[in-house]
Amino acid sequence: MPQPLEALAELLAARLDAAFGFTGGRRAQVWLALARSLAQGEGGTPVRTDSVRCYDMGPGGVSPGEADIIRSFPCTQWDDQGRVVGSLITGIPTPHRLVHPGGAAWTWCIFDAMLAGLVLPGPVRVQSTCPASGREVGLDVRPLRAGRGFRRCSEGNRSAAGPWRIRATEAANWVTVPAAFEPGMDLRADFCCRTRLWAQRPAAIGSESAPVAWLAPDEAFAVTVEVARRLRLV
Repeated sequence: MPQPLEALAELLAARLDAAFGFTGGRRAQVWLALARSLAQGEGGTPVRTDSVRCYDMGPGGVSPGEADIIRSFPCTQWDDQGRVVGSLITGIPTPHRLVHPGGAAWTWCIFDAMLAGLVLPGPVRVQSTCPASGREVGLDVRPLRAGRGFRRCSEGNRSAAGPWRIRATEAANWVTVPAAFEPGMDLRADFCCRTRLWAQRPAAIGSESAPVAWLAPDEAFAVTVEVARRLRLV
């Protein structure tokens, strides 16, 4: 990976780890089990904290300690029955929709959608809207085992970062991700609000805007894979 992209992956991983603590204890495994449960069904599925099943924990589910981990994740969305409805993947509509073999849900941002492509059984299709033009934009993420046809159609715009392939669809030309962070800012405001998928760049960006990196979709996906590896999510 080129050094600028590696440095960007290090920055993003550090911000997410500071918020979620993925590299400590069982936090990454617990979040993965939660996210996969949230993504199931048409429109996502609300999840009780005592119903999450980690793949390596057997039929007993999570202990009270793991339920506490879920409650400690930042910006978690809850329904009026005390069930989780959103943690990066959400059942509450956003501009970023994902469709996968187990159902359809939404994500807080395009980075989360690409991450979902790594942690959900593929293929995963991401549908969004360009903030500048209003055009529909999208990405497909598939594991390599999905077959040779996908690899052929992704020639020239694919990631060599791991055992997945990404293909930009519907005029998706750019991905923005944060290039710096403000201390003390809310995760969704500081990270998610700046991570978008674009058909075209805006005509002008205000000088007060927080800095972002403009990446080709395959570059952004390579960064996402590296972040996921650093956080022990893949």
